[in-house]
Parts: sequence; structure tokens; C-alpha cells
Amino acid sequence: MRYVWLACMISSAAFAETAELKRVPYSTFDRGLPAFGRLADGTVAARGMQLDAKMPSGAKRNAQFLVLFDPVSGCFQWLFGYGNPANRTTYLDDFSSGHNAIFAADHKLIVFSLSSPSLGVRESTEVADGIDDADTKSLRAAIDSASEYESGASEKHWRRISLLRFGLDFWAPKGSAAFGPAKILKVSREGSNWNVIIQAQWKSKIVLNDQYEIVKAEKTE
Repeated sequence: MRYVWLACMISSAAFAETAELKRVPYSTFDRGLPAFGRLADGTVAARGMQLDAKMPSGAKRNAQFLVLFDPVSGCFQWLFGYGNPANRTTYLDDFSSGHNAIFAADHKLIVFSLSSPSLGVRESTEVADGIDDADTKSLRAAIDSASEYESGASEKHWRRISLLRFGLDFWAPKGSAAFGPAKILKVSREGSNWNVIIQAQWKSKIVLNDQYEIVKAEKTE
């Protein structure tokens, strides 16, 4: 499935009809998700759920929703995407794939999302008092931002980095034109730069500056 991710720093938008987001009964689960950064235990709080969504256009859809909360900085971020009514999984189920990584900084919560052959980065500095407060604020923001999501305008809140420089051989198994599995193995800081290790057909390191522009990219094995 393809998901469009939204984060909490989105301004309210006017639309003809107010969106409605209702939790699917018994679909809400709390879990700790691994995070890179300065957290002692290496996890952030996460709450995944299914929603029955009525969008501003009147369209009714099943949706996935995930709230991330860093208990040290208080920063939170939320992720929203259409789901499949026949397969009501949540982002909690999908997050173990390795396509996504979380970095908990002192005053930011950052998500790195791999969608071959590009890398998406989304920062949030929004804060909450706890996971319940983050949940309430996130659902309110999702309702206010539903028209952006439905029109595709939410993409502007992501920083997209093309990784085509690695070539097809990095992404696709030998003899195939179809991309194989790829995952983010590690995200770290070195001075003002980011180091992102990606595993596809081999391991490669991408060095990004603080504006998430590629400084260099190299094979590590």
C-alpha cells in the first residue's frame, strides 16, 4: 500500500464540508517504537489505530493513524494514510518493515521514510503533555488538515531526496527491473550532518547536511 504521511505542523484549511474521523472499536494499540538519537532506552511512545474517515468531499474511507510521542522532549508527530478495509492493519504493524526510521532530537521528532528510489524527511517541533494529549491534538490537526490530504497538498510538508544516483543495480536484484526490498539501518548525527545507512542490494551511506541536501553518498560494503 502507498501512504501519504502528514505531520502535526500543518495550518488549518477551509473546506466545504467538515471531515469526520471516528476510531474503529478495538483497533487502538500502544507500543514503543525504536528511535535513533539521544534517548536512553531507544524508544518513543506510539499509538496506532484504524479510523473510519469522512473526507471533506464526502468520500468515506478507511484510514490508518499513528501518533508518535517523545517523552523526553515532549515532541510529537502523526501519520495518516488510507487503508484497505479488507486488511485493517495499522502503522504499528507496518513500522517494523525498516522503510521508516525515527530520530529523537533535543527539540524535534524526525521521521525518515524510504520510498525507493527516494528518501522523505519530516520534522516536528509540536509538543504535548503525554501520549493522550498528543493523540487529542493529532486527531484535531488531522480533521483541520483533511482537505490538504485529500488534494495531495500535504506532500509539501516533506523534504524529498532523490537517490537515483545509486543506479538500478542498487535497488533491483540482478537481472530484474523491479525494485527489491530496501530498509534504513541507521540514522545518526556527525556535527551538523546526518548519516543515513540504507540496505538494498548492498549497504550505502548517505551524508546529508542540516538542510537535508546530499553531501556525499558511498558504498559501505
